[in-house]
Amino acid sequence: MLLLPEQSSSYGQAHVRDASIRRTVAVSNRHGLHLRACLAVVQMARQYLAKVMLHKDGQAEDATSILGLISLAATSGTTLILSATGPEAQEAIAAVAGLLRSDCEGTNDK
Repeated sequence: MLLLPEQSSSYGQAHVRDASIRRTVAVSNRHGLHLRACLAVVQMARQYLAKVMLHKDGQAEDATSILGLISLAATSGTTLILSATGPEAQEAIAAVAGLLRSDCEGTNDK
């Protein structure tokens, strides 16, 4: 029997086979992902023990990088694919997706 070791990451111990969770969401904010909206996403994503990524047209950006999110140039109605891995991936993706579907002015409470 072959045992795979656990790998350490920035969010603690994780099994080698951590599954990636994906969700498609449209940006609802009428101004798109502007600076304040990006900041809200970054603050939300940083609350979870998960690596959250936003994907648009083949470009993938870390949800904790404000410059990365701005570079997506996501206007209102833009469809993004969210992906997350880690111990709190499910919670993180639900929170970020909810924020993107709202006015992007969410709270910072977990």
